[in-house]
Amino acid sequence: MNIQVVLTIDELSSTLSVLKSKGKTIGFVPTMGALHEGHISLINKAKLVASVVVSSIYVNKSQFNESSDFDNYPRTLDQDIAKLNEADCNIVFVPSQQEMDAIPLYDSFDISEFDLYMEGKHRPGHFNGVANVVYRFLNIIQPDFAVFGEKDYMQCVLIKKLATTFFENTEIIIAVTKREKNGLAMSSRNTRLSPKSITNSLVLSQLMNQLKKDVSSFSDYADFKKWKSDIKTGLTGVEMEYFELVENGMIKPAEKINDKVSLRCCICAKVEGVRLIDNMLLN
Repeated sequence: MNIQVVLTIDELSSTLSVLKSKGKTIGFVPTMGALHEGHISLINKAKLVASVVVSSIYVNKSQFNESSDFDNYPRTLDQDIAKLNEADCNIVFVPSQQEMDAIPLYDSFDISEFDLYMEGKHRPGHFNGVANVVYRFLNIIQPDFAVFGEKDYMQCVLIKKLATTFFENTEIIIAVTKREKNGLAMSSRNTRLSPKSITNSLVLSQLMNQLKKDVSSFSDYADFKKWKSDIKTGLTGVEMEYFELVENGMIKPAEKINDKVSLRCCICAKVEGVRLIDNMLLN
């Protein structure tokens, strides 16, 4: 199979119009490149529900808070296209900044709450950048299905809200996080870690697994806060940003903790200057 590489909105719209006229369903998987097995699992998920799969490769500067993080983000376009081709993705859209800027934004969409917690609190403006780029892609492609990875939990909550508001004909599918054998969540940023730092970063998944065992003994959020302060984390080479407990599907700290409430923990830390996020459904 030879994947179709598309650089412009006009070409993509024309191509998709023909496919849709033939009754083809469209699945969409957005990426920022530097593809790994986690991304390919999203392509495979899209192939299960759609007859044509479109992916995108676009490093969205507006969702980076530090220019150095944007500059250092790995860019491996040729290898990425080869991986998508091998995975039987049908179309890859590689737009320029100019192409993306040509799409008008929504008039009003309130994301202020997302700036108060976890990722939003530590990355001002990040979710505005996420909402803008996803809105533009969904506007261009109008897919039947769009697949996102669960590792970016708050992003998934935001995109579901965005789709409900503007794209009711697009079903948002959230795929489970793909992990390395050692438990580390797959991420394009992992390539920037030294072997020692990869070992240090395993504490993130270890803490979440420990919490999964212990959460049944909590009666309220105060118990979780005490658990965090008491636990011996051994954070060698790890700078913790947040470790939070939320009701699944929500972004605020969980008000109730019992076996009737579905809980998720979210964690973020910098390891060797590389910012890693992860989350886990606890019950």
